Amino acid sequence: MMDRKDILNNIRNIKEISVLIVGAGINGAGLYRELTLQGIPTILIDKHDFSSGASAASSRMIHGGLRYLENNEAQLVKESLMERNRLILNAAHYVKPLPTTIPIFSWFSGTLSALPKFFGRPTRNVGRGALIVKLGLSLYDFYTRKQRILPKHIFTSRKKALGKRPELNPGIIGTATYFDAWISYPERLCLELIKDSNLLEHNSLAINYMSLEKSSYDTVVVKDKTTGECLTLKPDIVVNATGAWIDLTNMALGKKSQFIGGTKGSHLVIDNKELIKATQGQMLFYENEDGRICILFPFQGKVLVGSTDIKIDNPEEAICHNDEVEYMLNAVKQIFPNIKISNSDVVFQFCGVRPLPNSNSDVTAQISRNHSIEIIPPSKANKYPIYSLVGGKWTTFRAFSEKTADDIFAILNVSRRMYTRDISIGGGKNFPKDMLERKKWIDKMHSQSGLSLGKLETLLERYGTEAEPVVAYMVKDNDQPLEFHKEYTCREIMYLVRNEYVVHLDDLILRRTTIALLGELTYSLLKEIGSIVGKLNNWSENTVEKEINRTVEILSHKHNLKLK
Repeated sequence: MMDRKDILNNIRNIKEISVLIVGAGINGAGLYRELTLQGIPTILIDKHDFSSGASAASSRMIHGGLRYLENNEAQLVKESLMERNRLILNAAHYVKPLPTTIPIFSWFSGTLSALPKFFGRPTRNVGRGALIVKLGLSLYDFYTRKQRILPKHIFTSRKKALGKRPELNPGIIGTATYFDAWISYPERLCLELIKDSNLLEHNSLAINYMSLEKSSYDTVVVKDKTTGECLTLKPDIVVNATGAWIDLTNMALGKKSQFIGGTKGSHLVIDNKELIKATQGQMLFYENEDGRICILFPFQGKVLVGSTDIKIDNPEEAICHNDEVEYMLNAVKQIFPNIKISNSDVVFQFCGVRPLPNSNSDVTAQISRNHSIEIIPPSKANKYPIYSLVGGKWTTFRAFSEKTADDIFAILNVSRRMYTRDISIGGGKNFPKDMLERKKWIDKMHSQSGLSLGKLETLLERYGTEAEPVVAYMVKDNDQPLEFHKEYTCREIMYLVRNEYVVHLDDLILRRTTIALLGELTYSLLKEIGSIVGKLNNWSENTVEKEINRTVEILSHKHNLKLK
């Protein structure tokens, strides 16, 4: 694998490139894979780290979008369900089925308002009764009838539901349970798309901390944010995949646009044993008093709770405010009124901006979650077309990337070589399909490495079958658990730094691992990891201190996390 210095050197030597993708979130990374598979020379850049924007701040759900049926977006739901099933198969190491229960409080509520909402007319939010829920879930099952890999939905009576889960609000008339999926490491899956692509095509390059500075008729100037060096590229096509920053990026390209009307979504990670127990391994999909859909589900020993949906003009200002925290905690009381959750139970919070299309709607829930490509054609001011990728979501990134790639192939006059519909991603390649295969994999790795069965189980969850090179690196030399986090070892951290484009300390803390997300980070642990990264990167003591301070500031400002 090329390191960042090699990548930079190669970019210096490239003057002309078929496609420049700006923005290395999930849409940019997905398109990068599509193009490199076809042998199209492509450069992917991001002004921050890979998968550091909205792609790292999602609800961590891979879902069909049950709620989208209300807005007459049946095609989006069909596509989402198909792509959900593909991800369960192609990224089985990170994307797993998730049983989801809907508490229902009435039989017919929402029936009269469903029709005008279906046709896009503003309506006041009202509860969704059993009839509406039944109709939606029946369509969910119908759309996947030819690709059935998850069970059909079931309804449960009030008596049985409360008997099974006594913490539920006794005001329910029953519950409905269906299946969607969740993703354990979205940031890592995005990175794996990039790493897979880099192994396929040496004429394509991906680099983080590279910003788009300015443009002229047939060139763009990009800047290495670690050194300040500027480089000039001559692309045939520019793809703007910067999400909520699309209009700002187009401005840097000399074009004015109003494609985006972003809304911010905040989430909480909660450590509360009673709440964890009440989930019973399922997601709860429920309504707050204002009619907004909220979710909570068990996430790696904690509970993930979300989310808000608030219009925002400047994505740089997106943080989770105190009133949003109270909103989400109060929403939990709608279904678990007797479980006491305090603000001190919140171990992490995060916020991202959905790159939704610009809309005049006052009801954010009625803004389409579909994706589209807005094209700024070549002109006297710019020789290259600019493709802006508007909307999209984690579940449908592959379909969106495929559509965009096909449009690009038409412009470049090339034919598609292959499709990505059945190609496994990263550690999903040859991932054990059942418990017997899983045991065989762990036993084989135990025999080869001598690592404990429990440690190998953990590594398989973290990295899928990509754990094999991690294990090989760990046992190549003397290794010890971290002093302040026994579940990680020194050489495991070293492997991530050497092989996963870690530029700053926060890349490792926030996106290569879930240490911060799960509330496991302390100041002592941050210093310990900072020392390891510093030695590998030949940082001076002063640089290590700056990186620690940078990470502390990001955690405090963006995530309201004060390290102890």
